[in-house]
Amino acid sequence: MPDVPLAARMLVTTIESVVHRFMGRATPAGLDRLEDELVAMLFSYLTADGPASLE
Repeated sequence: MPDVPLAARMLVTTIESVVHRFMGRATPAGLDRLEDELVAMLFSYLTADGPASLE
């Protein structure tokens, strides 16, 4: 069973960290790409069937 509170915390922490780090270096043209990639990454995390195999 998924740990929803932990997943929510990881989601918020990831967004805050990535946006904070990116904004210091990004050009305005890169912001749309950041948004697209961040949404794709987080959507994949939230909709995964289970943990990825490490094999």
